[in-house]
Amino acid sequence: MADIFFSVIIPAYNAEAYIGEAIESVLLQNQVKPEIVVVDDGSTDDTIKIINGFKGDIKVLTQKNSGSSSARNNGVKVANGNMIAFLDADDVWLPSKLMTQQRKIDNGFEMVYTNRMNIGDKGDLPEIQTDIEEMPEGDIFNSLLYGNVITNSSVVIAKKRFTELGGFRSDILDCEDWDLWLRYAANHAIGFCPEPMVKYRVHSNNKGKSYQRQNSSRINIVTSILGNDRCRSLTGQERRKVLSNTFSTCAWATARNGNLPCALNLYLKALIQCPFRGGTWYDVARALTGRI
Repeated sequence: MADIFFSVIIPAYNAEAYIGEAIESVLLQNQVKPEIVVVDDGSTDDTIKIINGFKGDIKVLTQKNSGSSSARNNGVKVANGNMIAFLDADDVWLPSKLMTQQRKIDNGFEMVYTNRMNIGDKGDLPEIQTDIEEMPEGDIFNSLLYGNVITNSSVVIAKKRFTELGGFRSDILDCEDWDLWLRYAANHAIGFCPEPMVKYRVHSNNKGKSYQRQNSSRINIVTSILGNDRCRSLTGQERRKVLSNTFSTCAWATARNGNLPCALNLYLKALIQCPFRGGTWYDVARALTGRI
């Protein structure tokens, strides 16, 4: 198991409540001793104090508050491993995560993700993510066009591939991980471990993200990736289905946040792309009757 060396990148901003548990979960990995790089993204709480308590076990970077994309990219720059693993400061790994992914890497995959458990204030989310959505393996590019099923904290990726792609785009404020997975999947197969190896924590900070900003990012990402060489093989109908799905997803999020006029405008854009998409009409009816 010593032929692959993992570097784990943990961005942290005001994460004093969770960062210690995240780091501990990396230190407890079975049969794998990864390098740990924690990037403090300008925290104003006791995050850095807790990080420094692990002195000797981790490498620490500090930067002005610039966002998680910048923190991850800077962490990768100083990483020594051939394989990069990402872990958000509020998530937790199971002890066999890297060992399990190593087997997939040994079978030729240069990017591998895993199933996840949802914990914390998860609302109507399932306990296990595959209970509500398919998480495919192999050439998953077309599937990924319809939405991100890959949890950032579950991913390991070859450093050389991450570097070739230019890392996470800093001009995208949300869903930047989806953008990177799409750019990778356009040319490479992706491995999947069906075992839930990550505890994904839902709490007020990550539930409270701006839906307007997320919508803008989703539309930006999809319109950008549709210009990718890989998408030249898509038919006009397939491209319209992707755009319709994106507008519908944004409309649903907007309706859930109580902005019905904006949601209906987005649903209209979805229907212009695919007028006979039954699911969109159903969601429109639900929005109009307040059942979203």
